[in-house]
Amino acid sequence: MPHFLYNTLNTISWTAERKGEKDIADMVYSLSQVFRLSLNDGKDFFTIEQEMELVRNYLFLQKRRFMDRFDFSIEIAEEVSSFMIPKLILQPLAENAIIHGIEPLNGNGFITLKAYGFDNSVVLEVLDNGIGMTESQLHKLLSGLQRVENRSLEAKEDELRTGFALLNIQDRLRLFQSGAYLELDSREGKGTCAVIHLERKGD
Repeated sequence: MPHFLYNTLNTISWTAERKGEKDIADMVYSLSQVFRLSLNDGKDFFTIEQEMELVRNYLFLQKRRFMDRFDFSIEIAEEVSSFMIPKLILQPLAENAIIHGIEPLNGNGFITLKAYGFDNSVVLEVLDNGIGMTESQLHKLLSGLQRVENRSLEAKEDELRTGFALLNIQDRLRLFQSGAYLELDSREGKGTCAVIHLERKGD
């Protein structure tokens, strides 16, 4: 069924292209690519290049949805492009950037994704120029994530209020590598930066 779905989407895309409906063809094709890459033949890991390709198609579709109220760039250092990571680890961060940063901005938004090596680490960045967070909002978010990570009893209520995507990423990173972690920084009116640090061994 999944293969039938994205093969059908590709057929719709080709049909639209033949009829001169290029915008529709491009959107349907990008949607089919998101499905194909997300499924990944049942595998739980991507290369960084594959993950960025999925995010590229996802952001392309979101640009159309938000009437080009934002743009984006993706930069991948060749040395880390084949490094394996858990699939769908960056897409939720890009989605957060749109929903919490760019959408309330009402135009002129920009999202930058980067992947590069630094010393013995691989660094993945998702940066937006959205509305950002106040110092107290950021502190509350980081404190909630820390308490959930420590699994203290009083964390349960905070866990419900803390972003599910961030909790999910944090847990998956811990399972992937003991030294992997997610770092967040934000400034009100300036934007938010989410950074994933991974150990480079085994790339």
